Order: sequence, then structure tokens, then C-alpha cells
Amino acid sequence: GGAESDVVNIADAGAAKTLWNITPPWGFLAPIGLSAADRPGDTGGAIDLTWTPSVDPGAIEQRVYRGLFSGGPYTLAATISDNTTTTYTDSGLTDGTRYFYVVHAYNGTIESPKSNEASAIPAGTSAQAPTGLSAADRPGDEGGAIRLTWTPSTTPGITAQRLYRSIDSGGPFALVASIANNTTSSYDDTGVSNGTRYYYYVRVFDGLQESGNSNQASAVPADNLAPAAPTGLTASIGTGSVTLTWAPSISADVTEQRVFRSLTPGGPYTLLSTIAGNTTAAFTDSGLAVGTAYFYVVRAFDGTQESANSNQAAAAPISALTGLSAVDRPGDTGGAVDLRWTASAVSWVTEQRVYRSPTAGGPYTRVATIPSSSTDRYTDLGLTDGTTYFYVVRAFNGSQESPDSNEIAAIPTGNVPLVAPTELTAVDRAGDSGGAIVLTWAPSASAGATQQRIYRSQTPGGPYVLAATLTNNTTTTYTDSGLTNGTGL
Repeated sequence: GGAESDVVNIADAGAAKTLWNITPPWGFLAPIGLSAADRPGDTGGAIDLTWTPSVDPGAIEQRVYRGLFSGGPYTLAATISDNTTTTYTDSGLTDGTRYFYVVHAYNGTIESPKSNEASAIPAGTSAQAPTGLSAADRPGDEGGAIRLTWTPSTTPGITAQRLYRSIDSGGPFALVASIANNTTSSYDDTGVSNGTRYYYYVRVFDGLQESGNSNQASAVPADNLAPAAPTGLTASIGTGSVTLTWAPSISADVTEQRVFRSLTPGGPYTLLSTIAGNTTAAFTDSGLAVGTAYFYVVRAFDGTQESANSNQAAAAPISALTGLSAVDRPGDTGGAVDLRWTASAVSWVTEQRVYRSPTAGGPYTRVATIPSSSTDRYTDLGLTDGTTYFYVVRAFNGSQESPDSNEIAAIPTGNVPLVAPTELTAVDRAGDSGGAIVLTWAPSASAGATQQRIYRSQTPGGPYVLAATLTNNTTTTYTDSGLTNGTGL
């Protein structure tokens, strides 16, 4: 201990223990950056000092000196037995008195020059700190928030409550909020990171100084709100496969979509696939057993929690029918196509459906429903000769259709001669001025006849010229007019 000066004290090892005061001839580097401040949140009588230690490799000790006047004299206030400490709290002081400080390094023989001088005035606060501080993850959110509650200070004249936060229980603490009253007793601290523990205390401020700290409380924010479930799940069958489509979750924090499958309605479900992101809206499950029913749900995942199930969708894969062929129906008068295929051999097929289109690849219109799994043929009637028709067939299991069979095309034509009309007679039309002949006949007995055509010649056996076309097969009389009287026909 003793007074501080700008000279170095060296103790002679001799018996007389003579003290020599000399100025050091070498450059022993002093500590730097000394600052002094009243210790916040205390009852007074203390000043906090901070500095940067000497960089001299021989320094083994640091000495804090205090004085009542700028420039000294200084009295040793503390000895710190290392050269790494950067802070010291000088306590037992008198509030309202300014104190001046310097710090020296010591190498076992001599002290360094003094640091810069710093000063402060200690002061206490009589304000009572808030009490009962608690911290908890905010419920019902996606994380990133901690809810703080406390009992405000009972001291009158408080103008603000100040919340401090740290990621270490020992600090340092940083101000995160100042509440301009002494009545608020809760605060949600947002913008914190899920999974990290945060530590808090609260102080009050009376316009001049802060109170001491409240009790310390800590909490870890977490995502505790499950995302919304995907919606609109549908399942369509393929040959040994099921294709699912859905609308992804509307929640913004979804990181994965998970597809689940079961052999039982309502589950339990087994995870089938994990799809990164929240944009994909389709999935194909392949390699399935034909005829087996599969039940599906989709869930969203936000990195912490899964959503509830989507609606359930079910499907039983059906094999496509094969071997479809189409030919014009032989030996008819046209308008018909004969179809054949390899029938389904499984009992769970309840219908076979025939589809037709005027365009290759569809769209197709259903033209026949066959309530059998064994029928392997169908004749499509009422068609227009010379028009190309395209066909597919599908199996139906009571709830869903199979994929299309192969597509096939055919053109109907008439290929049996029509039966000719009979009993044709021709007479001059009575009671006129001539130039007309009345014909009568029995129409053709052929069901496919669509027109009747009348031919005329001036020579027995022809050649004949078309005189009229009747657009039906029911008319039995016709008057040929505009003729020349006396000319044989």
C-alpha cells in the first residue's frame, strides 16, 4: 500500500533494506482505456471500473489507486493478482463524492506508468425493485416469443420500467424494452430464437436513477402451434399405382409435407414419403397390389410439430383392360363397329365401360356400361358411315375406374346390298294438261336404307338419269312433271 507516484519503488535485497526511488529507463507499458461509472441498480457507495490490461509480457499484477483530487495523490485501493482482469468494483464509498482512479501493472519488481485517469460519483437509489418476475414460452404461437410477468415496484414516483435480457445468467444484460409507466406487469419479448435460453431481470427508473435488479427469470422459446393441415386430398388409380393430389397447408412456416398410408380406414398410418417444402401438391405411390384398397392422409410439418391429418383418400389399383380391337361390322348395311378386348378376370370388377371419341386421345364419352367382368365384346350402333371413331374401355370396381385400355379406331361402312323397292308402276296423271307421270311402289325392306332415288330414261333398259332423291324409306309415290306429252318413258 501507500501513496502512488510517477517513480518506481525498488526494494534492495541487502540487510539495510534501503528504499530507492528511480524513474524506470525502459518502456513498461501501462494499462489503457480506464473508465469509471456509478454502479447501477445498487444502494450507493460503489463505482465500477473497466480497463484494458497492460500488454507487457512480464506483468503479473494490477494495482488500482484512488484519490480525491484529479492528478492525485492516489492511495492503493486494490491489488489484483493477475494481468487479465478488466473490471473492479470499488465499494464502501461516500455517495455524492467524486473519486479519481488510475491503474498500474506490476512485474514483480516495478510498477508500470499509470493508466489514464477516470472519475465517477457513487449514488444510491431508494426505489424498490420489481418482484416476482417469471418467464415462460408464449403459448399458442410458432415460437420466437417469451412472455414475462412481474409485480411492479411499490415505490412512488417511478417513471419507467426497464427490461434487460442476456443469453448468459451472468450477463452482460442489454436493455430490450422501456415501459413508460409503473402499472404494466407483463411483456412479450419477440424476435428471440427458438431453442435458445434467455435470462431477464427488470428495474424501475425514477427519472434520475434505476433501482436494483428484480429476481432473474429465464425461458426457452419454442414453436407450439401446429401448422394447418393440407386439404382436398384425392386418390386416382393406375395400373398397380395410386396418384394423390391435394392443396398444401396454408401455414407459412411449413418445411415438409408427409404422406402416410394404411390398409385400414382411419389408420394406423405408416409414413410413406417426406417431401421437402410446401409447394408440391401430388405424389404417386407405385408398386401396389392390384385389387388391394389403400388409405392415405397427408400432414404438414413446421420443423417442430406435425399438423393434423388431411382428409382421408382411398383407392384400390385396377389393371387396365388390354387387347382392344375395333372393326367395321361385317355383313351389315353400315353404321356399326364391333369391339373386342381381353376381359378382366377379377371378381371385384363390377362393370366394364366403353368410351368413344371423334378425336384420337379423347376427350371420350361413355357409350356403354356392361355390368359384367367377363364380357369381352360390344357393338356400337347408330354411327355415321365413313367417319373415324376412337375407342377405349375401362374397368370399374364400384368406386373407381381403371386407366384407359389401348386406344383403337375404326370406320363404319355398309357392306350388304340393299333390297330394291318393288311393285313399281307408272301412269299418266289423270285430269291434267299433260307433262306428268305418277309413280307408285313398295319401299325397300332393308332396315339401313336412308334414301330412295328415282331414275328415268327414254330407252328401255337405260341408260337412266337421276330424276329425284327422297330422304327417307317410307314414301311410296312420286309425280314426275315437266315431261313432253307423247314421249315414251
